[in-house]
Amino acid sequence: MSCLSGIGANLSNFIEGAKVTKNILIDGCPLACGKKMFDKLALPYQHLIITNFGVEKGKTVITEDVIEQVKGSLKEAILNEKQS
Repeated sequence: MSCLSGIGANLSNFIEGAKVTKNILIDGCPLACGKKMFDKLALPYQHLIITNFGVEKGKTVITEDVIEQVKGSLKEAILNEKQS
């Protein structure tokens, strides 16, 4: 695991830590800032966007039910990618 802010700040320890087989990169919205950082640095990743799982930035009230639903959806997406 690495720190997305550290990668964005171009801190070498965080960038080196992300040079693994694949990272699970979770962006909060379709602007995909994390993806842009990883692409710029040619880091490997599987990209997921929270808004694709029914959470609207600034609009969805985050409840335990929403957290559980998104957690299950993320897990399913990650496992399905591994099988592809």
